Amino acid sequence: MGSIRSRQSNPPFRMRVYGLLLFVFLILCAACFPTDLFAAKIVRVGFYENSPKIFTAESGLPAGIFADIIRYIAEKEGWELRFVHGTWSQGLDRLEKGDIDLMPDVAYTEARGKLFSFHSDPALYSWFQVFSRRGSGIRSIPDLDGKRVAVLYRSIQQEIFDRIIRDFGLSVSFVTFSDFESAFQAVANGKADAVLTNRFFGAHHMRAYNLEDTAISFNPTRLFFAAPRDSDPAIPAAIDKHLREMKRNPDSVYFSSLAQWTSSPVFMVIPTWLKSTATLLAFLTLLGGILSFAFKRQADSRAAELTRLFDNAPMGLFFSGRDGTIKRTNAEALRMLGLESADILGEKVEDFIRRSGKRDEKDAVTKESFSSEFHAEGKRKDGTTVPLACIVFPLTPSGKMLGTYTVFQDISLQAANEKRIGSIIRELNRTVSALKKSWEQTVLVLASLSEVRDPYTSGHQRRVARLAAAIACEMGMERRKARQVELAAMIHDIGKIEIPSEILSKPGKLSDIEYRLIQTHPAAGHRILQTIEVPWALAEIIHQHHERMDGSGYPRGLSGSDILMEARIIAVADTVEAMSSHRPYRAGKGIEAALGEVASQRGKGFAPDVADACLRLFREKEFRFDEEPGRIG
Repeated sequence: MGSIRSRQSNPPFRMRVYGLLLFVFLILCAACFPTDLFAAKIVRVGFYENSPKIFTAESGLPAGIFADIIRYIAEKEGWELRFVHGTWSQGLDRLEKGDIDLMPDVAYTEARGKLFSFHSDPALYSWFQVFSRRGSGIRSIPDLDGKRVAVLYRSIQQEIFDRIIRDFGLSVSFVTFSDFESAFQAVANGKADAVLTNRFFGAHHMRAYNLEDTAISFNPTRLFFAAPRDSDPAIPAAIDKHLREMKRNPDSVYFSSLAQWTSSPVFMVIPTWLKSTATLLAFLTLLGGILSFAFKRQADSRAAELTRLFDNAPMGLFFSGRDGTIKRTNAEALRMLGLESADILGEKVEDFIRRSGKRDEKDAVTKESFSSEFHAEGKRKDGTTVPLACIVFPLTPSGKMLGTYTVFQDISLQAANEKRIGSIIRELNRTVSALKKSWEQTVLVLASLSEVRDPYTSGHQRRVARLAAAIACEMGMERRKARQVELAAMIHDIGKIEIPSEILSKPGKLSDIEYRLIQTHPAAGHRILQTIEVPWALAEIIHQHHERMDGSGYPRGLSGSDILMEARIIAVADTVEAMSSHRPYRAGKGIEAALGEVASQRGKGFAPDVADACLRLFREKEFRFDEEPGRIG
């Protein structure tokens, strides 16, 4: 009986074996499988201070538009976010090293495209603006000459604005800061005269620092989350997927975040000039998104603000209903087409705007169900037409077509320039085709085009070419190189076709603005020639022919060995011919005065070997301009 009671008081033998096996199985699972196998994916996100796009809230946590977007995506994808705070420059360094997985608020450029990975659908659109202290008098780019401009260190704004400043021939000192708040404070304290920032930060903070918008706006920008170059492609793909879903839904986190962070105290600042249809597209994408959200969600005060923006936009605007008739227009559209509201309202858009070369109903402007941009002709009340750059932007807040925005801008000046350049290119193409793409004949055609427009410029170029070729030979250049110098000199002023002839031939002293405009002709020549394939650096020689060895030239202030030998030769020949020859607006100073200038600038503005060769030609070998031009090689 005792033996039986002992068996009944203990677990059965089989159960003890099963329990032991289960325990061993759990131990093996713990040893063989990582503890984080089923853990959430960790995504490290850099951020810096650039409100309202991304910044540190009073709670100490990241906040702003980009923070709201990535938190929503992380929730949907099951990611665990770990935010890493730093400056803008530190964020880019960490991203390049792979220390973080994402950096928000990154504008795409070709250089960054080689370093980082970008998703396809932009998270935001923005543009750059300049702000200054109230009453500073800064209203346009020339007003910044001699001023100090605060910029964010390693920002795309500084890189692009620096190129614009150089093209204008202005002297601007950039003062770099690690964050925009420090840059704004520097302007407020008088340590800088203006600050360059994105329109979100500027509109959000300008009143706090007693600054004002200068109306200097440029470069529409697409903003992304950037990832390391060789990172997991699933992260950018997930961002694209959720961004597209959010943008289709006006009640999404995307639009509620925009409404939250771009409402008061933000004051939307519309730029006073937009130079390209890409700028129009960026502006309208933002405006359309805000309008479609506001029509459904915002109060009457918000609608009134949007109406003000529509009415005062610096480009023509039509809003047409689903039937294609115009329901609303603005003052700029009426001015551009010379019409009254009664002439337009209730009529078809196609009665006033026609796609260039299109006449069929199937090509109607408002038939598109997606955004499109194109060139068109605007019909004015007096029967004349005006060339327009247009963007059609359908309003489809919930997949349902409510109407269409048509945005247009007068491009008469651009069209005239394009026609003129197009005529040149067509002539070049015919010449290249007939002569089997002979680069010498291409240069000769360009020289003859200059002669048609301005005989004085052409005669000047031919004489400069003859002297430049002679200097090259005197210096011992091989025949092929000397011929290249001669050909480049024959079109060294080709960029002046973009300068009004009344300025080129103006008697008397030029104004500062007129002189700066003249100084743009080397860069203009470079733009015209850079697409022409020749076996030497023709476009760069033209770009440099007004540079000086001591760095005092323009447009880029190059010096010494940075200047090509061909450009050094043309610089001397150009000076001698310009000073010694007569012009319609002034008498020539004579050859001796010109040679005196060469001698005085030897080793300063002019290369010594080039100056010596030029002086020998005139004083020892009796070179004269009045002889028939020759040909080298």
